[in-house]
Amino acid sequence: MLNSFSLCGMIDGCAEKSRTSAEFYLIVERNFREENGLRNSDRFRIKIWRGMADEINSIVEDGTLAAVKGRMKVENGEIVLIAEQVSVDRRKMTE
Repeated sequence: MLNSFSLCGMIDGCAEKSRTSAEFYLIVERNFREENGLRNSDRFRIKIWRGMADEINSIVEDGTLAAVKGRMKVENGEIVLIAEQVSVDRRKMTE
């Protein structure tokens, strides 16, 4: 069995910070266009732990491009995305 995800998108705000973890949102465009020609996007909440949380909090800001790999888990009936690897590009995403 395999429990993994891989997402690439734009960081959109930090949801929560603590001493040992942090959460941020990742905006990911869908692979297809709607009938009106526009692409919709999805907003995922990503949880990161310990040293990675400190590093990400210190170097990223809204609009930072990021690739995230990790695993999923269920907490209180809700799917939580846990990051195991995060790669960032400090250039801002332009539309």
